[in-house]
Amino acid sequence: MVRKNKKITAAILIIGNEILSGRTKDQNVSYLASWLNNNLGIKTEEVRIIPDIEKTIIKNISTLRKKYNYVLTTGGIGPTHDDITAESISKALKVKYNYNREAFNILEKYYGKKNF
Repeated sequence: MVRKNKKITAAILIIGNEILSGRTKDQNVSYLASWLNNNLGIKTEEVRIIPDIEKTIIKNISTLRKKYNYVLTTGGIGPTHDDITAESISKALKVKYNYNREAFNILEKYYGKKNF
């Protein structure tokens, strides 16, 4: 549990053309904001919805991380072959982008090398 005497804040950044077009309905904000506020004592102070554009993702991550203790990202239909979210965030944070080997191996085992 978060200490009550220190205000800890968060922003939720929804990334995805699917959300902006209306093809996919966001179901994450309500759940995340409730979980943060009620379970962790972290006040959600801002929610943004942005398109899948690298410069826009980088700009928003850079801005939000200066204002809030935490920035959570979520979005459209999930990671696909053309998803740029993870790489864009690594650029915004100035960290090297790479695959999590353990997660990669779990997925490869589950789907099989041919289908993965």
